Amino acid sequence: MKLGIFSWYGFQLPLIERLRAVRRAGFETVMLWWEDNEMADEAGREALMEAVADIGLEVENVHLPFGGNDLWSENDETREEFVEAHVARLRACGAAGIPAAVMHVTSGAESAGPNRHGLEAMARIADAAARARVTLAVENTRKPECVEFLLDNIGTDRFGLCYDTSHGRLYEPREFSLLERFPDRIKCFHVSDNDGEADRHWIPGRGVVDWAGFAARFPPRYRRGSLSLEVYPERGDIEPEKHLADAFAALRNLRDRIEAARAR
Repeated sequence: MKLGIFSWYGFQLPLIERLRAVRRAGFETVMLWWEDNEMADEAGREALMEAVADIGLEVENVHLPFGGNDLWSENDETREEFVEAHVARLRACGAAGIPAAVMHVTSGAESAGPNRHGLEAMARIADAAARARVTLAVENTRKPECVEFLLDNIGTDRFGLCYDTSHGRLYEPREFSLLERFPDRIKCFHVSDNDGEADRHWIPGRGVVDWAGFAARFPPRYRRGSLSLEVYPERGDIEPEKHLADAFAALRNLRDRIEAARAR
């Protein structure tokens, strides 16, 4: 299982400089952010993919813009605009050779919740992803019932779950409940820790997430994907290299715990 990290890890540096530091730290894969300047047009996306490969990294996925409440809107025009925007992004990902994309299906606590409008809209988005040969993963943000509803009703191979350990600790009725329910639908991970109060994006082991429980529940079939961090520094005086070194060491230790749990 490869080790990865999100391209934004808390430092105001040019993207390519950040990616080079990621590779020097030992990471093999990287998650990108759709709204980085380099992703703005087709030429930029293609050049970025080439640069990532030259650095020696693999792109695991791209995180699409935040939001998601419009997916469930009863307003046809609002919902259609949301669908069209995501379909266009997924087609662009496919054209650039980006293998997977992550999206939110709710934002904050204001989402309308599961309904047929959202299901029909997401089915169209998932179909567009499949046609573009892009794997689409919905993230376990607030209102996990929305994620459950979509996974229960859309069963295509290229549609699944991005499991965020911090969100699971904060928003699920029981920690790792979605991980336990959908082990074969996991497409990727966002790994980070928190204090039980907010989404802190801490390095694993610095908060209250049950990492032994995570290792014990880790999907047995998830072997070829990446284990990827979404972390920021806890203080402002740390250097990027030190932050990345600490993050890589913690993630490697977590992978070892997962492998040990599998061997039992």
